[in-house]
Parts: sequence; structure tokens; C-alpha cells
Amino acid sequence: MNTRPDLSDFQALRRFRQHGKRAPYKPILLLIALSKFREGETDIVFGEIEPLFAELNETYGLFGDKPQLRYPFGRLASDGGIWSLRPTDAPDLRDASGDLRRPVLLEHRVAAGFSPTMLARLDGDPELVRTIADLLLSTNFPDSLHEEIRERLGLPSSLVAAPRKRSARFAQAVFDAWFGACGVCGHDLRLLNGPVGLEAAHIRWHAMAGPDDVNNGIALCSLHHRLFDRGALTIDTSYRVRVSQHLQGASARRVHQLVGHLLDLPSHKDHHPRVEHLEWHHTQVFRGHVCRGQVSGS
Repeated sequence: MNTRPDLSDFQALRRFRQHGKRAPYKPILLLIALSKFREGETDIVFGEIEPLFAELNETYGLFGDKPQLRYPFGRLASDGGIWSLRPTDAPDLRDASGDLRRPVLLEHRVAAGFSPTMLARLDGDPELVRTIADLLLSTNFPDSLHEEIRERLGLPSSLVAAPRKRSARFAQAVFDAWFGACGVCGHDLRLLNGPVGLEAAHIRWHAMAGPDDVNNGIALCSLHHRLFDRGALTIDTSYRVRVSQHLQGASARRVHQLVGHLLDLPSHKDHHPRVEHLEWHHTQVFRGHVCRGQVSGS
């Protein structure tokens, strides 16, 4: 008997993607809603979560993008039966295109949240918050960021239930191609024949249909993998390191010293990172601008 919950409405979220860019706005709003539900809040007031929504998108969304919360706040109601606006007598709530008006949302403290049916499901299944969070994270963000986002929102740890199966051979194939060392710094620690602190990074995120091919992978130490997935650094199409000018902190100087560093590439050209995967990372993840192998402002 199949006891897995039906998550089809979450899997089928409609997202506005302009020029193929990722759109994490609805998933981020739903993760916030799950966090609020765990705190006992079922009615999410627009004005109260707008700063948090903007902060999460600045960190995990597209660089330079300024998404308006009013769009997913209203449009989620048309994605199956998981979301609804709370009853309100606010006048002129919608504009001519049918979208919510921000000034009205703020003035009248309009709220939304999970639908009554969805709330009943969440109340009846203590593990459903965790399961939905797993799904939203695994289909929108790389593994390296999942725990960070969970901790930021106070969400429970994973059930390890990824909806898309990874290739078990990907990591070893990437390690073999990159000589068992970080392509950026050369970190190659091993203990009893196993690498320590070395990871196989997807260039185009696995969550965004990135293939488990060696030419979509780079062997990176844990630090540089996290910096890569957070968009603090990228690799240009001449295989040189570029660092975001927005990276700050006392240790940032050491990272900025990597600018222009040429990767120690795999021996076989077929294993070199593919240009289209690198360009995806430039436009979808990197918190800066890359043009013809250069970062503007560097």
C-alpha cells in the first residue's frame, strides 16, 4: 500500500521563467509559509513577510532580481488547492491585470496562506512539513544550500527523499577526472583511501535539470563548493576563476586573490566543463557579471 502523501500540486507549480531563467519565488514563499506553520501561524500577513521574502531572494534568487511578493502571494491560489487569500473587504485589491495591489495589501494587512484543505493535511500528518520542504528544496536549490536554508527558516532536517535519483557514479567520475583534487585550490586530503572535504559540484544545478555528466562537474573542496553554489565565485569560459565583487569579510581578500586563476583541468577535453553549463552558472547563480571571461568591476 502506498502511504506517500500526494504532493502533485507542489510538483506542478507554475513559474514565470523569462528567457529560461529560474524562478524560485513561489517555492521561497511556500518555504516561509511552512516555517510560519511550525510556529503556529496559519495566516501570513503580506507586510510582515515582505522583508524576509526580499532577503531570501537576494541571497538565493537571481542576482540583481527584485521580485515583487504580490505576484506569488496572489498567483499561488491558482496552483491546485494548496493556497488561498484570506477573506478581506479591501477595496480595489486587484489591478486591471488581476494581480494584487501592493499599497492595498499593506494598508489593509491582507493575509494569505495554506488553504483550509492543506492546513487539515498538515495538521493530520506531523511529517508533511518536512516532506514538502524536502521537495521544494531538492527541486529548486543545490544540496549544499539545503541545510543552510532550513536553519535560516527553522525547518526540520531532511528525510533524504529526493524526487530525482542521482547517478551514484557521478562523484567518483568527477574525482577521477580532476585528479582527486579541488580544481580551484588543489585540496586533495585523503584518509584511508577516501577523500576528505572534497565534493563533486554540479555546474548547472542538479535541481535545475543539470545532467550527471563529468562535463557538468567540478571537483571542489567544501569551502569552494559552497562559494560556487552561493554565487560568490564562478568559472569563466576560459576556465579562470572569477569572484563576486560583493563578497565581504576579513577572509574575502584570500578569495579575491583567486581571480584569474586557471583551473587545473582534466586531461581529456571531453571532461572539461561545457561552455553552456558555465554560462548557465554565470546568469543563474553568480552574484556578479561575467562578460567574455571578465567580471565587470574586477
